[in-house]
Order: sequence, then C-alpha cells, then structure tokens
Amino acid sequence: MLLLSCFALPVFANKRTLPDVPIATSAPIEIVLTQQELAVDVPDNSGAAMQFGLIGALVGTAISNAQVKNAEQRVAELRNLMLDYPFNDRIEQALRSKLAAGGISGDAGVRVLHSTWDADPAGMPSDGTVVMLVPRYSMLNNFELLSVKLALQQVERSIRSNGKPRQKVLFTRTYAFNFPLSKIAGSGAEEDAARWLAFGEGPLASLLDLGIDQVTDMLVYDLSSEGRQEAGLPVRGHGGEVRGLSYGGRVVREHDDWIWLRAGPGAMRTLVAHSPVDEPRMALLAVPKAPVAAEGTTGDGTPPADPADGDAPPEASPAGEVDATDEPEVTVGH
Repeated sequence: MLLLSCFALPVFANKRTLPDVPIATSAPIEIVLTQQELAVDVPDNSGAAMQFGLIGALVGTAISNAQVKNAEQRVAELRNLMLDYPFNDRIEQALRSKLAAGGISGDAGVRVLHSTWDADPAGMPSDGTVVMLVPRYSMLNNFELLSVKLALQQVERSIRSNGKPRQKVLFTRTYAFNFPLSKIAGSGAEEDAARWLAFGEGPLASLLDLGIDQVTDMLVYDLSSEGRQEAGLPVRGHGGEVRGLSYGGRVVREHDDWIWLRAGPGAMRTLVAHSPVDEPRMALLAVPKAPVAAEGTTGDGTPPADPADGDAPPEASPAGEVDATDEPEVTVGH
C-alpha cells in the first residue's frame, strides 16, 4: 500500500522580501536540526514543488511498490555508509560562525532546536516573528543527484484560542548546492546507486563538506547588500557551464568544479549551485593528502640532517637553468 504525502502551500504576505540584517526579532534565529540520516527526494509529478520523504515513507504516484522497495534498500546502504558523518554538527558550526561574521544574527542571537516548534510549543515564544534556518541533505530517488539544501523562513507565530500553535509563513527561500552524477549509457537507478557506494565514505564526506560550506556562503551572500542588489538583475536568457554541463540562470560565482546561478521568477528567485561528479573527480578526492611538515622537521616529524654531519645541502640552480616543468601548478578559484 502506497502512502501519499500532501503538503499545503504556505500562505504568504502580499510582498515577500528577505528579512533585513542584522535580524531584528525578539526571538533568536532558529537553526532547526531534525534530520538524522540521508533523506530521499521524490519528484512530485503533479507539477507542485518537490516533496521530501524519509526512507520509511518513500512515496509518489508514479512509483510502483517494487520501485519503492528497491529504492529503500539502495538508500539504506548509502545511509549506513554515511551514518557517522556529523552533518548537523558541521552545518551548525558553519552557520554560527558565518551568521556572526556576516553581521546577520542580531542581539537575540541563535538557538538550535532538535524538534519543530509545533512539536514543543511550550518551549517557544507564544507569539512574534521568527527567522528559521532548516538544513537538509538528500539523494534524489533515482540516484542522479545528491544535494545539500538550506531553507530560510520568516514566520509569524501565535497561539490560537484553543491553545494550539499557529504559524504563518511570511517569506521562504531555499538555497541548494547540487551534485549531479555524470550520465553513463545504460546506467539506471540500480547502477547509479552502486556508483555512489563505490565512491566510498571519505569522498562522499568531502562532497558534503563542500556543500555545507557553499550553501551557508550562499545564505550570507544573499542577505548582503551586494546579493540583494544582484538579485534584481535579469536572469532570463542567461546560463553557465561547469565541467562540460550547461545550466540556466545568471552566473553569480564560478569555479572549476562548481557554479552558482541566480534563477527563478520574481520573488521566488533564489541561488542554486551545481557541482557535477564523476569517477575521475571522486578518485582524486579519495587520494590521501600528504602531511604538511612542521617548520624545522621532515615529513615524518624528525629534524633535518645537519649539513655539518657530512651531507651538504643541494646546490640551488641558477635562475636561468630552472626547468619550467618544476613550477607547481596553481589553480585559482573564483
């Protein structure tokens, strides 16, 4: 039996705008950390926004019982692989640091919640305007995309006469840093899931680290005066390319491995980033980095040999005799 999840569209104020910074509310900014494991995104074929579902409730009108069962099994393997990844801790640390450094958190500061407000209304303010930040990491149910997302919501809370909480959404925006998996002819969900597993825990953790760093940067940039001004520029007819793939939207930032784009209509315009992955890129992430030797030691921590002991230091080559191939390559990020 398939369980169908329906989400009511939020009620917005007439004009939706990003909250001013520093956030001037009587309540702290809330970082809501309710996710404990890799989630699954299921596209909604009705044309509404993408729905979210946990492993135990992977649903969708276009998914058969067999597909649900197979997807649950494949996701469970990935979830177990990443079980020790401290997603909540790392994104909390990144948000606390960047909200403070960017002058975003006001006098009320930041509070971390591990349950939603309506689940424990007694511990929350009875009314007022609150800014919530809800992070998420997930895999698309066909295993073509890994994502790190951060939703910003400005809400107005109150308690009804019957004592039940009421929450009205004034503004919402989701920032997404996506890792699309390269296409291989004849590769379906089963094969793509196996590819993610083959990448291994370390490289996948590196992707999530990058996603956390970038999606929190996207939030801070979007709330800045530069980001607010840039958001008003046209996006139609613009596009960008990264690692041989093209995406629609106006390029905001770009790097050899990722690209930020401003996309979407009107007040729903947001930032979305793409960072395609394939086997060669993930193989590089799997290579252990050489330890950095402390000054006055060799790579294994022992002090260097004294030239007086009989080993003379190598002679430096004259400038004109240096082979150009000896110069290290430098990759400049944007």
